[in-house]
Amino acid sequence: MIFKQIPVGMMANFTYLIGSEKTRQAAVVDPASSAGDILKFAKEHDLKIELLFATHEHSDHTLGISSLVEKTGAKVVAHKREVLALERKHIDVGVRVEDGQKLQL
Repeated sequence: MIFKQIPVGMMANFTYLIGSEKTRQAAVVDPASSAGDILKFAKEHDLKIELLFATHEHSDHTLGISSLVEKTGAKVVAHKREVLALERKHIDVGVRVEDGQKLQL
């Protein structure tokens, strides 16, 4: 497993990149404002970003989503209670999850 905590943006919020050493597939949790650092790490480790997890809709945790979707084609994953707020920010949620639901990465 590849796990990287990346401080991004002016507030130095943490974004997390989780990847498989075997499949080279990756997910990003709370992609904040700077997609560049995230993409750089993924490229250095030959990872394909497929999922973007938005744990909540605050801008300091979601500003990088649109850029990452555009550059990677990844799907956005969010709790069903966050979907409306994210869609107001023009973020298309491709995977809606509920409490207790498990996803395989």
